[in-house]
Amino acid sequence: MNNPVCPIDYRYGRKELKEIFGETRRLQYLLDVEAALTRAHAKIGNIPKSASDEISKKASIKYVKVERVNKIEAETKHDIMAITRALAEQCSGDAGKYIHLGATSYDIVDTANALQFADSTEFVRKGLRELRNTFVGLAKKHKKTVMVGRTHGQHTIPITFGLKMAGYAMEVERHLKQKNRLAHQQCLIREILLPVNKSVVFQELFVVLQPLPMKMQFSGMNATSATLHLSVL
Repeated sequence: MNNPVCPIDYRYGRKELKEIFGETRRLQYLLDVEAALTRAHAKIGNIPKSASDEISKKASIKYVKVERVNKIEAETKHDIMAITRALAEQCSGDAGKYIHLGATSYDIVDTANALQFADSTEFVRKGLRELRNTFVGLAKKHKKTVMVGRTHGQHTIPITFGLKMAGYAMEVERHLKQKNRLAHQQCLIREILLPVNKSVVFQELFVVLQPLPMKMQFSGMNATSATLHLSVL
């Protein structure tokens, strides 16, 4: 199988989620973060806007191929270095030298993880909404359909099948609300830590990164907090 999510078990899972967690899509998330970082730098005047525009244009799997990244990584033994080099190869002029400026590897990795989990969570939420609506429809349709009630595994006074389905709908709604809360709190608030002793130099990036179209907010949390946020989700 090409582009597996997991080389051990690839038979099961929905196509959409396999794509989100596949190698190709993963590369695009990482490229998106690198491009967003250059746009933040350009906005505050750290790098030329023309360089940011060129990087943003080429930060796409249309130009940067998984095969090339894997080949470079086999030489460098470093995943993010391989991506930055592969991206730099595609950029014209000297734009490539501004890629990854001021970042440390896990600034890129953790933020890409957040984008990945945000998209996968939205897919799950869509499924939960459809499931809830199905139960609601059944509850309305069978509000007068009598069925046997049960308590302690035994028959008791009759209830309606609609009531049973309404209970399921309420439970799914509870999970959906929890998923919505966790998706915002745990996925969409990320950090850009920067290398050691560089946070003060680039502190203005926190402000500039906020409005970037990446479906998330940025803060100065530490690396452990960022990882735990995804673990909670």
